[in-house]
Amino acid sequence: MTPCNLVLDFGSVLFAWDRVGLVREAFADLPDDRAADVARSLFDHQDWLDFDRGVLDADGVARRAVERLGVTPTAVLWLIERIGETLTPIPGTLALFEHWCARRDAGGCERVYYLSNMSTVHADALRRRFPFLQRFDGGVFSSAEHCIKPDPAIYLLLQDRYALAPADTVFVDDVQANVDAARALGWHAIHFTSAAQTQRILEEEYGCALDVPRCA
Repeated sequence: MTPCNLVLDFGSVLFAWDRVGLVREAFADLPDDRAADVARSLFDHQDWLDFDRGVLDADGVARRAVERLGVTPTAVLWLIERIGETLTPIPGTLALFEHWCARRDAGGCERVYYLSNMSTVHADALRRRFPFLQRFDGGVFSSAEHCIKPDPAIYLLLQDRYALAPADTVFVDDVQANVDAARALGWHAIHFTSAAQTQRILEEEYGCALDVPRCA
């Protein structure tokens, strides 16, 4: 059966962001060969997960990063704000989103939702910058629910809130653990590596007739 419900992650699926580049920009004195390590230490740390979960605010992230990484709080706060202003739609994924919306608007069964680990700061920035987000049929930001992927609870929250049938739902995420969690609940899921790869899987494995140009 061709799924009607498309559920998209945001960061690195619908929106591109350059973690290492942002770190280089925020911490100008940081040697280039340390930027990737600092990005991992900042964005993959429990503090950032708590920020996305909505239980730690930006000031808390900055204060703890100062203690852990020896950076200035001003630079960390600037970086947090900068992320929200530089997230950019990935054209190929945006085309898939628009196709799903067009099919829905033409009377089809298609519906499109989001499920994103994202802080309130960044969710608010995206809503302000991109009016097209209003075209989603619904979605869940982790910070609003104090729960993050891959906890099954956040998938079930989306599923129950919008009465999604697992077998009729396909989830797209760039993190394998998040994909595995969706599959464990009976959802279809695609481990996103590119818009082109996702488009191919939707067409070839799920039988979706996509009226969009072949993604690059």
